[in-house]
Amino acid sequence: MMLMLLVLFMLEPDLNVFGPSPVTSAPAFLDVMPARTVESLPLQALDVFGPVAVAKAAPLRRRIQYLGMKSCSGCNWFHRNEEPALKKSGWRFGSEASDHICTMDDSDKEAFDATCDKYGVTMLPAIVLLEDGYSPVTVQSSPAHVINRHDVAQLYNSKRTTPPKVAGK
Repeated sequence: MMLMLLVLFMLEPDLNVFGPSPVTSAPAFLDVMPARTVESLPLQALDVFGPVAVAKAAPLRRRIQYLGMKSCSGCNWFHRNEEPALKKSGWRFGSEASDHICTMDDSDKEAFDATCDKYGVTMLPAIVLLEDGYSPVTVQSSPAHVINRHDVAQLYNSKRTTPPKVAGK
């Protein structure tokens, strides 16, 4: 058996018999994970003696605002399929400042319409990147493309090329 492994390694030096390589064979969901920063660490950590409570997560500098309607099939598809996949990958949904994604629908029509007007949303669903010191970036769906988890990850993890807003201007 040992001789077979030795011959195998000589013929295929890059072969990993112990499982997929973490560098070359990363799971597909890794590209949709939020950037790992101190703010995005889990609220509970494991100690040698069991779970240890960690302080509440700090507010994030970047957040995604997801806008959709209850009657929109693309919006419902996102909540049914993409949201669970994002949660499984470590994204936090909610209205807290430490959550990655805040969802809003047309339950409160006035607030929803005001938010859509504020960010220039004309097609739903839409996502808006909100970042401290920067103007918001809006990405909208089109009839040919519905917002998915890759769009969310790409927008959230994108590098900003515009300079930050200056207070008072």
